[in-house]
Amino acid sequence: MPIDDIARHTGAGRISRIRMRTMSSFESGASRGAVSLRALLDGGAAPSPGTTRSLHETAELIARGGWPATARASQSRAERFPQAYLTALIDNDLPALAGRPRDPSALERFLTAYAQVTGAPIPLAKIVRRAFGDSTSGFTAETADRYRVAAERLMVIEDLPAWSPALRSRSRLVSTAKRYFSDPSIAAALLGVDSRGMVGDLNTMGSLFENLVVRDLRCYADAIGARTFHYRESSGALEADVIVTTPDGAWMAFEIKLGGSRIDEAAAALISLGESRVQTTPRALVVVIPSGAAFRRPDGVWVVPADQLGP
Repeated sequence: MPIDDIARHTGAGRISRIRMRTMSSFESGASRGAVSLRALLDGGAAPSPGTTRSLHETAELIARGGWPATARASQSRAERFPQAYLTALIDNDLPALAGRPRDPSALERFLTAYAQVTGAPIPLAKIVRRAFGDSTSGFTAETADRYRVAAERLMVIEDLPAWSPALRSRSRLVSTAKRYFSDPSIAAALLGVDSRGMVGDLNTMGSLFENLVVRDLRCYADAIGARTFHYRESSGALEADVIVTTPDGAWMAFEIKLGGSRIDEAAAALISLGESRVQTTPRALVVVIPSGAAFRRPDGVWVVPADQLGP
């Protein structure tokens, strides 16, 4: 755990910092990587027939997470690991890093409220009210921010910042980050839902599937030197779950959908973003679904299953 009160050499020019995440779907073998992020960026992606993964199998991947420690474990054991990991963090690591107050039950309520808004750009103050109502029990916004920073440093949460492109329109953009966890299994553990429970609550599963894909896209973007953001207009008229940008100004937009019935809606939103909002032309517009065939629609939008995405 990082220690704040000791003198350290910066290591500037001699030491590089690398962000270590849990394994992506490609690294764990849950994705074939037939459609790479680099190929989408360079225009070299090709259709792929793919395979069909059941809804329950997708839920198992979410609940299992990308933990190297459980890579060869049974499903039941793998699903218990995130809860044990959280217990250790909440009881020891997070309070020690964030400082007082040291109330594990309040911290757990705060993180559970965070999990309840997975994938949404919700201000921190609203998350605190969700956790404690009108009576925050001393858990102020300042306290919440200390715990948020500590949770980020310990790689429990990893928010997705808002994108600020040069726009054709005068649309006002949401500047609040979207709330995500470093691994979807952490959010599932906080919500108390296992793989079977997810299949019975598709709204929750949709948010957790989005967290899984966001984690993967972050890993793949890092591998090609790109960055990830989200796009959302204040009016709610248009949004994109993930924007991937490169240092030369190239960008791609992704919408993440658990169900295939919403592909047309997602594709229309991506086209509108590319044609009427952003001044530069996107390299690719992509709807990500759980499994199936990867193909390019007649309107130019790619449909790519998460189990075929790769770096």
